[in-house]
Amino acid sequence: LGWLYYKLKNYNSAIKEFKKSILINPNAAAYRGLGSTFLKSKEYSGSKIHQSTASILNKVDALYLEALYGDHME
Repeated sequence: LGWLYYKLKNYNSAIKEFKKSILINPNAAAYRGLGSTFLKSKEYSGSKIHQSTASILNKVDALYLEALYGDHME
């Protein structure tokens, strides 16, 4: 729902939905959505924090998959 509200430019509702999503399943996509919504809301510090968290989670996910599957990922 976060991305739907984002597309409708209902940023307050988008923020609420992305935060709910993060509580249920903290993942890079949810943090990226929250960071993007904060950016549109001109809440730049919140945007930077959540975009950075998304980037870190992406790197952690990549390292996990590499450790799990090794050379079999291709």
